[in-house]
Amino acid sequence: MATFLWHVGVCGTGHEHGKSVPLRLCPSSLTANLRPIELCGIGANIQERSPSLTPGQQAIVLYIAADTAQRVAKGATSVRLQRMRRHGLEEARGARQDAAGRRQVDVEGHGCSICAMSGIIYLVRHGEVFNPQQIIYGRLPGFGLSDLGQEQVKAAAAALEPFAPFDVLYSSPLQRAQESAALLAKTIQLPVSIDERLAETDIGGFEGGEFDALPAPYVTESGVAGIESAASMRSRFMAWATDALQQDASIVAVSHRDPIGVALLEWQGLGLAELPAMDLPTASVHQIELGVHDPVVTRCWPAAPRPK
Repeated sequence: MATFLWHVGVCGTGHEHGKSVPLRLCPSSLTANLRPIELCGIGANIQERSPSLTPGQQAIVLYIAADTAQRVAKGATSVRLQRMRRHGLEEARGARQDAAGRRQVDVEGHGCSICAMSGIIYLVRHGEVFNPQQIIYGRLPGFGLSDLGQEQVKAAAAALEPFAPFDVLYSSPLQRAQESAALLAKTIQLPVSIDERLAETDIGGFEGGEFDALPAPYVTESGVAGIESAASMRSRFMAWATDALQQDASIVAVSHRDPIGVALLEWQGLGLAELPAMDLPTASVHQIELGVHDPVVTRCWPAAPRPK
């Protein structure tokens, strides 16, 4: 018998939302919380065995039980139950919609609940850019990856492999992001979908100049000196995430430091003052788990520095 950690999300006894609990798996039984559920007879009376589970929660447990049984029967040595499959989870979606305490944000002029998003996003910053003149390239064309940048993205792709399969691979339209996405695509075997909402900060007339010319801070909530505001970046990024996560997807997206940073701060409930000091190296990978619980942000690669 093997034990795996499964992030409960909406499934559980009702007292353990948002926690990781053990699932003990073997060819004949599965333990979810305290009660076993027979795998050889998926139609077993789960309500009698686990009366505290809602119909939506029961549906999830049964689906995972069936999926696990199939994997075990094939001789799988490890089962990653980090996310729920889209197939057959209509009841689960209904359970999510009933969750209380949804935090509201304004996305493109209308209310949109962050917690209404459900799925997992892997945000990848593009690799290092070839920029020998050290100018502000912003949204200028012709700035692709350096040799080091290509190696960084290949390492990011290797870090993503344990989390496969993925449903969609998105990219900012800028060259450095598209080159990074193309390298990721070779590993995760997905076509690249371009979305303008993942683009770099619009820094206006500062493009082509020196970094010392930028105001400090150059990203503010309402915008400064013709530079795109954090509110604008947050709005377009959250609108993209809402659209991308309509179907409980697991998605990968390549974007840029500032939009990624603004989005991560929003999901973590932190203020914009944290943005300048955020550790977001090129080709870094962040996982964002979205569901009925508060968003959970984890840095997957490279390893986060230890607190001093």
